[in-house]
Amino acid sequence: MRLLLQIAAVIRVTLKRLRTQPGITLASIAGLTVAVVLMEIVPLYADAINFRILEEQLATLDENRRPPWSYIYTYIGNWHGDVEWETIQPAREYLHDQAGRDLGLPLDFMVQHVETATFRLFPTDQTSYSGNDDLGYASLATTTDIEEHIQLVEGALPIVPNSASGPIEVLISATFAAESGWQVGEQYLMLNLGRTVDGPNFIAQVAGIWEPRDAAEPFWFYGPNAFDDLFLVPEETFANVISPVLGDEVNFVLWYLVMDGSNVGTEQIDRLVSGAARIERTVDVLLPEASSFIAPTNNLHFYRQAVAELSLLLFSFNVPTIWMTLAFIGLVAGLAVSQQRNEIAIVRSRGGTRAQVIGMAVVEGILLGLMAFVLGTILALWLTQLLGQARSFLDFSGSATVRMNLTRQAVYAGILAIGLALVARIIPAIVASQHNIITYKQEQARSTAPPWWQRAWIDLILVAIAGYGFYVLQQQGGLTLSETSTTADPFQNPLLLLLPALTIFALTLLFLRLIPWLMQLLGWLIAQGNSISLLQAVRYLARTPRYYTTPLGLLVLTVGLAVFTASFARTVDLQLYDQSFYQIGADINLVTVPPSPIGFGPQVNADELLFTFLPVTAYERLPAVEHAARVGSYELQSQVDGRQVDGQFIGVDPAEFHQVA
Repeated sequence: MRLLLQIAAVIRVTLKRLRTQPGITLASIAGLTVAVVLMEIVPLYADAINFRILEEQLATLDENRRPPWSYIYTYIGNWHGDVEWETIQPAREYLHDQAGRDLGLPLDFMVQHVETATFRLFPTDQTSYSGNDDLGYASLATTTDIEEHIQLVEGALPIVPNSASGPIEVLISATFAAESGWQVGEQYLMLNLGRTVDGPNFIAQVAGIWEPRDAAEPFWFYGPNAFDDLFLVPEETFANVISPVLGDEVNFVLWYLVMDGSNVGTEQIDRLVSGAARIERTVDVLLPEASSFIAPTNNLHFYRQAVAELSLLLFSFNVPTIWMTLAFIGLVAGLAVSQQRNEIAIVRSRGGTRAQVIGMAVVEGILLGLMAFVLGTILALWLTQLLGQARSFLDFSGSATVRMNLTRQAVYAGILAIGLALVARIIPAIVASQHNIITYKQEQARSTAPPWWQRAWIDLILVAIAGYGFYVLQQQGGLTLSETSTTADPFQNPLLLLLPALTIFALTLLFLRLIPWLMQLLGWLIAQGNSISLLQAVRYLARTPRYYTTPLGLLVLTVGLAVFTASFARTVDLQLYDQSFYQIGADINLVTVPPSPIGFGPQVNADELLFTFLPVTAYERLPAVEHAARVGSYELQSQVDGRQVDGQFIGVDPAEFHQVA
């Protein structure tokens, strides 16, 4: 009970202290918030950018432009033998009910597509089925909910017949109808080829002609043109009418699962990969020889590695800013403790324990850290979205968007920032808690020693390291650009970015070491004149450097890093601009290909090279085109001193080229 009362007293005193120092409290929250933002935004941005790249890659790999997180499982009867309708049902039920849970992703929707073997098509009044007098080939098929994604050009949806002995109403595509000339109401004989088992023939009656409502819908696992040789029937027709009389009626089955992968993060990759493998094993058990046809989880290991590499790269670039923010937090904490040192000394003299003093600092840091963590996380998510729209340095006019997903790594990074800041607040409190009112006054009366980093010669060590870094870069050729070396690429060699930041930091510390001597020299010069007030100010600065070195150092670091970052961004933009123009040569590079001598149309003599070019004036008449020039680029092989030399021959029109190059 006594311990609880002591804890409550510490919390109460801490809250009163925060209210009586609103300026320092707000500055502490601001510094902690910035620290959380800087720590969280790196994993957030790396995850968001690589997730966007992953989805673009998944979409690019799929020529049918399916959703990125789509899975397709198939069974092909042509390879493994046709099966019964009932045989595929366990796999269907598992994929619909359990696969999403095994994978760890919500199931948006699932489509089952089933086809029979191929039938030959004949008119119903034909009695001889030999020779080449058939009308073509087609299969009966059923697709889940396809009626919601098509529109009827004419006719109506098929009705489920009572038996297979009568006509079976089917849907045909508009493309098939245009090519074959079939019309609604016509009937045709579907002759069973008997490739696997003997079975009946069917009479197909065209109930309707369809076309897709939107061929780009996620529903279409294949392009709609893949349905041109299929006669679509309702699932009830396939299961209850065709299946009982045909036998081994399933020649091909496809299950198309579209998952919601919007919240996929690096921590889920192992589960996704193992889940996909578990699903494939289960499907193979339920329907032997069934396998996955499309599985995006194959690219997830690349995604995790890319996120880790980009996070490490961004963290290395962000180290100076994070260090500067933590220094600001330490400065604010030091100012707060400095204002409270007399109060702490009085508390210690009146019986207060060191644990109580340190406890107040801990509670204060936790309260400020919680507020900063919430604010910093919200701000980091917003800045991640803003950075995703960045086109250049401080240019956020891009239209691209990235997802805002609070990953586990970002939360850990934010907690680490709060932990480091908490340590920065506790250490001064521990030092202050050692003194009572007497020892505190005695310490104030003594001359203060230089900061610890000056006593340890940290500034000179960092200057030496920076000098060695420039020497290494010069030896690597890192200060010059070449096509074969990556040492000049700051994104391949982070030393190009870390070294200037380290140099700025080292020179700042060296400047802070020298500034008291500079002030003494300036005071000696001023003493030769008659400016008393200026002399007193300079001598005060020379005697008390500890009161202004930290804020002055932060100011120098901030300005130096800001100028360097802006200069670097401008340099990268100009380099990218020049590189693009060197590669393209102008605003637009239009390549015209000469006609091929192979293909449809009249043949061209192989010894003759025929080129067809539009006149330049035709291009100059295009909207927004001011000038155009002709450029020819040809591969070149030449004999020089008995050696074959490969090269490139470029021909230009000098009268026009200078206007566009």
